[in-house]
Amino acid sequence: SFGQVFLVLHKTDQQHYVMKSIELQTSSREGREATEMEVRLLSTLRHPNIVAYRDSFADSAGYLCIVMEYCEHGDVFTYLQDAKKIQKVPEENRLLEWFIQITLALHALHCQKILHRDLKTQNIFLTGDRVQGNFAVKLGDFGIAKMLSSTNDLAKTQIGTPFYMSPELINNKPYGVKSDIWGLGCVLYEIVNGQRAFDAQSLNGLALKIIKGQYTPITSSCSQSTKSLIKSMLSKSPSNRPTLKEILHTSVIRPRIPLVQRSVVAAGPPEAGAETAEILAQQLAAL
Repeated sequence: SFGQVFLVLHKTDQQHYVMKSIELQTSSREGREATEMEVRLLSTLRHPNIVAYRDSFADSAGYLCIVMEYCEHGDVFTYLQDAKKIQKVPEENRLLEWFIQITLALHALHCQKILHRDLKTQNIFLTGDRVQGNFAVKLGDFGIAKMLSSTNDLAKTQIGTPFYMSPELINNKPYGVKSDIWGLGCVLYEIVNGQRAFDAQSLNGLALKIIKGQYTPITSSCSQSTKSLIKSMLSKSPSNRPTLKEILHTSVIRPRIPLVQRSVVAAGPPEAGAETAEILAQQLAAL
C-alpha cells in the first residue's frame, strides 16, 4: 500500500530498519483494508527471501507505522540500472541465482495461498556482500497481495503494474497463481536482457502486445535454455505456463539450487544461519 518510507535506527540493537508510515484517517476504506492486509501478511511470513517484518504500531498522529528489514543495496531495478552505466552487469549465472531466490519467495507465498500480484524489479531487494556479489534477494511490497481461500481460486479484481500485467489481467478475466508466473517471467526477462519484456508508447499499445504475448526479442547473449524458460513463462495461456515446482526442476535451474542455498545463508547474519538453512531445506524437500 502507499505511504512514506523512512530509514530508522533502533536505539537498543543499533540496527537499521525501514519504517513505512501510512496515514489512516484520510485513506479510503479500501486503502485501510489493503494496509491491514499488508500488516497481517508480513507478520505471518518467515522466509529468507521475503523482506522480514519487525513490528507495527499506530502513532499519536494517526499514522500506522510498519517496521521492516532494511535491504541496504536497494531494489534490483536500480541496482541493475547503475551496474549498466558502469558496464558491470552481473553475468547470467549470477542473475539466475537471483531468479531462483525470487522463485523460492514466490513459492513460499503460494504455499500460504497468497498471490503477490505486483511482481516487478522495483519490488525485489538486495542485501548481503556487494564486494563478493553474495546477495540474498528479497521479495517485498505486499500492498496488493491477495489471500485466496484455496490456491485454485481465481481472483477477479484488476490490479498490478501495467508493464507486468498478464493477458488475463488485461482482459479482465479471473486469474490465479499462473498470473504471478507471468510476472516472474517478466522479471527474469528484464534482469537478463536489461529492459522490460513489454513496452509501448501507449497503454492500448502495451495491452495489445501483452494479449498477443509479443515480447521484444531478447538481445542479450543469454543461453538458449534461459530463453526457453522465459518463453514458457510468458505463454499467453495460463495453463501453458509452468508451475513454480516445474521451473525449479528445469535443467537450467535445478543444478544451481545448492549454491543458492549456501549463498543465502552466507549473505544473512551469522546468528540466523541455522534457521535460514532449515527453512530452505524444508521448502526444497517438499518440492
